[in-house]
Amino acid sequence: MNRTITAWALTLAVVGGLLSGCATNDPIDVESGPPAEILAHANDAYDHGAYVTAYRNAIQLANRTREPEHYLAAYIAGMSLWKLDDRSRAVYYLSIAKNSPDSGLAADALAALGLIHAEMGKHEQAVKELLAAAPKLAGDDCANAYLFAAISQQKLGQQAAARSNLLIAQRYAADPAIRSQINQLLGVTGYTLQTGAYTKEANARQAAGRLLTQSSSLNLGSPRILVITKDGKRYYRVQLGQFATVDSANRGRNTLRSAANVEAIIVPLGG
Repeated sequence: MNRTITAWALTLAVVGGLLSGCATNDPIDVESGPPAEILAHANDAYDHGAYVTAYRNAIQLANRTREPEHYLAAYIAGMSLWKLDDRSRAVYYLSIAKNSPDSGLAADALAALGLIHAEMGKHEQAVKELLAAAPKLAGDDCANAYLFAAISQQKLGQQAAARSNLLIAQRYAADPAIRSQINQLLGVTGYTLQTGAYTKEANARQAAGRLLTQSSSLNLGSPRILVITKDGKRYYRVQLGQFATVDSANRGRNTLRSAANVEAIIVPLGG
């Protein structure tokens, strides 16, 4: 989903006859020049991991709304800012790029926006953008758009809608890793809190016993011990509570921390 900008920028560079002269070992921070040349330098900087330079080059065009290249420039600027963990400004520039008349570029921008909003915990917005991008994408890119939309829907407690989108993702996915993730998520029915994982059953039972009084008084229910086998070894996970959404699970975790001084992680609950 977090696709490279190379395909878009190289297409533009070829049209401008600039391909052979712009790829360098040392990215260049340019202050002026033809739009295609500025974009090619921005793309080259991005490919070299020089995201500050890529951003500086791209914003020269990103805010020039009369330039036809400003959509692609905004996309490069937004992707660079995302790499720099400046999500708010990344959203600003990618929101420009999503309006591109080029449906492929618009879809890439929408997909990136969806992922950023998911990272920010804005799952309703993430679902909206990812589902807008998905029909414009193909193959594993399309599958990933539906997959990540479904992940956000699960976190919102929208299990039925999430299942529908996971089944759509399954139809488009060719990558075995993506298909495996889809299959795992199809079994998610909610979330629970995990306070520890132990290699000895006796230790897990002791931990669960210590939690029993506290968890019951906090309306989190009784602790459970889940036995799993991984890499030939058996583990005993102590879990408690059942929650429809990540937000409600997080509230339970905060309650457990503040009232009982017990740390926990939020994990999916399978049916």
